[in-house]
Amino acid sequence: AGTEHRVLGLSMAAALVAVVLADPVRSRLRDQARQWVGQQRRPAAAALETFGARMTRAVPMDELLLQLTENLRSTLGPLGAEVWTGSDGVLERTVSVPERPRARITLAGAELAAVSRARVSGNAWAAVWLPTVLADAGGPGGRALRIASVTHLGKLLGLLVVVRSGDERGFTDDDDRVLAEVARQVGLALH
Repeated sequence: AGTEHRVLGLSMAAALVAVVLADPVRSRLRDQARQWVGQQRRPAAAALETFGARMTRAVPMDELLLQLTENLRSTLGPLGAEVWTGSDGVLERTVSVPERPRARITLAGAELAAVSRARVSGNAWAAVWLPTVLADAGGPGGRALRIASVTHLGKLLGLLVVVRSGDERGFTDDDDRVLAEVARQVGLALH
């Protein structure tokens, strides 16, 4: 009788442990499966957290920008993400996911001033101030984009560009806030 009670007690404890652990494991496996098949994007804040953590380590800048671009694509821009870098109004597409050929834009005068002062902007703004980037990212037809200016002390050091389908949910204020903060951190890193 004592052995039966002990076996019953151990069985109940094992069942309790299984119940407690099953839900988090199932949830994690479901999220992983959705990520593998592309059904779910990570929250936008994940790009910010990931970049901040990697920036504190001694990761080479080109690797850091590639990882950032991959994170931006998985969190904000499923159709693509790009990082443009440069100085004195000359910017080059440094990294893009999916990979695209290098491109260069030159900004001067009012264009340079407007882009340097902008935080996060969309298609309409890009049509006026960065039409080349808008056209290069797929144009206004069916695609929504956000461009964040990367600056430090008022000096333009680059752009972050994310693109999603116009059929998807629109960019939120939280998306824009995260993109602006990532751009600020990239500005510090490039400086």
